[in-house]
Amino acid sequence: MRPIPAIPLLLLALAAPRALAARVFLPGAAQVDGGSGARFRSEVVLSNPGTTAADVTVTLIPGGATPSAAPAVLLLPAGRTARFPEALRDLFGVESGFGTLAVSSPVPVLASLTTRNVADPRGTYGVSVPAVAEPSLLGAGETGHAVWLTHSAGPDAGFRTNVSVTLVDPGSSVEVRVLDSSGRLAGSRVVSGGPLTWQESAGTIAGPLPIGRAEVRVTAGRATGYTVVNDNVTSDAIATPFERVRPGPSELLLDGVARTAGQNDTHWSTDLRLYNPGATPLAVVLSGLGLPSAPAPLSVIVPADSVVEVPDVLGESGLGLPDGVAGALRLSAAGPLLVAARTSNTDPAGERPGTFSAQQRAIPWPSGLLAAPSTAAFAGVDHVTGATGFRSNLAFLGGPNGAAGTLHLFDASGSESASAPLVLLANEWHQESLSGWFGGAPVPAGGRVEVAVSSGSLDAYLSRIDNGTGDAVVQSPVSISSSAPGFLPSFPGAEGFGAVATGGRGGRVVAVTNLNAGGPGSLQDALDQEGPRTVVFRVSGVVDAAVHLTRGDVTIAGQTSPGGITVRQLHTTEEPFCDQDPSCILDPATLHAENWVVRHLRMRPAGGGYDDGLRVRHTRRAVVDHCSIGNAEDEAVEVSLSNDVTIQATLLAETVGDHANLGGMLMNYSNPAAGFGLDRVSVHHSCWNRILGRMPELSRESPAAAGSTTRIELTNNLLWDPGFYVDVNATTVSGSTEGSPVFYELNWVGNFAFLRPDHPYGLMGLALNTPNLTTTYFSDNRTNLYSSRADYQLLYCCNDYPATVADPSLLPYPDPASPPPFARSERHPFPPVTITPSASLVDWMRRNVGAFPRDPMDTRLLAPLSTGVLDPAPRDANPYGDALLTAFPAGAPPAPPADTDGDGMPDDWETAHGLDPLLADPNGTSLSLPFLGVAGYTDLEVYLSWLSDRLVSGGPAGPSFPPDAPPESRTER
Repeated sequence: MRPIPAIPLLLLALAAPRALAARVFLPGAAQVDGGSGARFRSEVVLSNPGTTAADVTVTLIPGGATPSAAPAVLLLPAGRTARFPEALRDLFGVESGFGTLAVSSPVPVLASLTTRNVADPRGTYGVSVPAVAEPSLLGAGETGHAVWLTHSAGPDAGFRTNVSVTLVDPGSSVEVRVLDSSGRLAGSRVVSGGPLTWQESAGTIAGPLPIGRAEVRVTAGRATGYTVVNDNVTSDAIATPFERVRPGPSELLLDGVARTAGQNDTHWSTDLRLYNPGATPLAVVLSGLGLPSAPAPLSVIVPADSVVEVPDVLGESGLGLPDGVAGALRLSAAGPLLVAARTSNTDPAGERPGTFSAQQRAIPWPSGLLAAPSTAAFAGVDHVTGATGFRSNLAFLGGPNGAAGTLHLFDASGSESASAPLVLLANEWHQESLSGWFGGAPVPAGGRVEVAVSSGSLDAYLSRIDNGTGDAVVQSPVSISSSAPGFLPSFPGAEGFGAVATGGRGGRVVAVTNLNAGGPGSLQDALDQEGPRTVVFRVSGVVDAAVHLTRGDVTIAGQTSPGGITVRQLHTTEEPFCDQDPSCILDPATLHAENWVVRHLRMRPAGGGYDDGLRVRHTRRAVVDHCSIGNAEDEAVEVSLSNDVTIQATLLAETVGDHANLGGMLMNYSNPAAGFGLDRVSVHHSCWNRILGRMPELSRESPAAAGSTTRIELTNNLLWDPGFYVDVNATTVSGSTEGSPVFYELNWVGNFAFLRPDHPYGLMGLALNTPNLTTTYFSDNRTNLYSSRADYQLLYCCNDYPATVADPSLLPYPDPASPPPFARSERHPFPPVTITPSASLVDWMRRNVGAFPRDPMDTRLLAPLSTGVLDPAPRDANPYGDALLTAFPAGAPPAPPADTDGDGMPDDWETAHGLDPLLADPNGTSLSLPFLGVAGYTDLEVYLSWLSDRLVSGGPAGPSFPPDAPPESRTER
């Protein structure tokens, strides 16, 4: 490892990271020699703007012949900014290679990567690919478009383009398509495997193209990528990431357009490319913002499925402005539109051949602006004048109502060195040197600039310019409240793979006003509606019916029911029923729910012909939190054909009848090729109570799942009086060596089992294949019967429990110091889960698990957790008949609080928090930052979080999740 001067980082090469945040991917890392004598080196900047130290894990997804390397784990102190000038060598010891970096941390960190050609003795030519947050990856069935591609016939002039794709998951597959400006297919490639980084010249795929674009169609797994266009003379590059097409009309902002001279004999002009993904011609209207004069709008017609270039968009071929102007453009169109731009420096005297450019990316106008109250940052900034080194310009555009705030300048250690007020008029564009914004104060090398917006909204960018070559790299600001761009957990305390779900955030409020099975005012009617919505309850009691969730973008806020709400079952089974037929589920007419959140709901089949309590099928992005599921006649929970799912703080209890020994939780069917593989599931802080089997059972009885890998987090779950063990099947035929192999990446951490004295099993049966691709991370898994044993000593095989009780040496893996070959020494880098010590888990469940307010059944089930005395009643029945009893006296449900404006927030709560109870505004965001410490949650989400915490804590609002144990008892692994 290279030492980093003046930045005292600890490189924890042997230590396991603590809980990891959702990953951010940095494509384009290189330590290679390229064409035309280029030498590419990548610099990574990591900055911790918070008040606590961050364990940062950086993983290399290698490309080509690049050697694999162990992840780099760094301790980044609070406030610090660290720079790794040759990141592949500094972090991984890679002397030659390329790839993508994945950055994870339990606290928000800023991460960026710039790749430079360092071959020119005068200076560098750089390019930066935007960071990609894990929720923004393209999934199976999605297509991304990169709309800037130029590949010249010869190597001595013009441009060359490489297409790069990162396959994030094992078994991923994409089709890469290169098309000309009119949408004609010029060449394609299929890339499969993963995790890997793939790159190929557009020339070898498709031949020369003066103007073109690329598509990546994801057929399995997840992917990201970009095109990189290099000048054949200077090897300077611009990178255009693959983007989704946003449906509907387009209102976009392109900031930083120019037609002007710069320092050190530079001259800048902006070229624009417009892509119309629609089937009919599209009129795009260009109008100026923040320009010194107001040019007449320009209309550009873009044919269907075509790319049109507007060179020098501020000049004669565009808005017709004279030299010496810079500002922003607004682009308006009646349909979907993708935009890419580059601002290039061409030597006006013609003495220096070639060009060097900075790319610009359009954002939604005005919703993509940085709005008050929020703070964003630029990390790794520099500003020196002269012939060498880098100078930086910082530019702002005021939003429709202007903006005000404060700029803060920090050095690399996190100490503030300067601050300055910021005031912008509506649509005002202003650029100064970085030092100039702070009154000429010196800029400490490698520091950080923070922009705190107190009113209005703005856009910002920082241009970092090499003094030797004049080449610039443009950085966009990153919100400190969610340093992974675009990522905000489903609600405060949502963790795991499913926490990317946004549910009904930003949508309307739908009130449930009766307990009917259907019809106006019913829960079913609320779920059958379209569009983002939050369902609140003005009633309490039992909905005596199965409820079907087939339309997503919804939050079911069971905590708003004054006395609690129970349904007989909740199913996300598709309409029409498809089972495992991919052609059916991929039919646009088929309804299935994606992106949903359900909290504080009870599911009690309890006879009456109902089977599963909760069935999750054909779902992506879902969170089940603080629910209670009991008396199912099949499984309490089934999860199949779904990915990015979290089940947390949920109680599963007493599956009954002839199927009781196969109750509990079943994770089964999978079809990765259709985009519905069983993958990325987190089950944590949940309790199996008096259940005879499936704790859970992991299987994939689908021929389409052959050879696939499921990533699963089983952490901090309590098995209370179980009848079986966690059952992990190795083939597509459960309980058998027949069938095709399937594999797992499994974290099993901090689980505890409270067993009967005659319990005949260990805690997990783990079947493996030969050859084996399954990997596991076990830590702090324990039971009350064998206090000296943990983790791999608790694996069960071939009736070895309880026969080995007297002789532990007979266990499959008796020595903790010699774990099995499939064991990892560190946690799989999955999204974060806060860890409770297994010794504290029983008490945590007693206070926190399940739906609130608790009903008689949950109260009965959890009472033994206080005494340690197991209920002797049979576990395959509910002899107490309390499944459908309510938390309130029969016939006397509590009244809902007054909510005059119907926005889901009670009048008295709105008044107490400075909101107007007569003005419905559930999607205001004034409370998020001061109340939760992060920006981005709506006021309704703040209220729902407060209400859940208050119900669970039994008093004033306080954190119920993560657990309210003393901080020193909350370890992270």
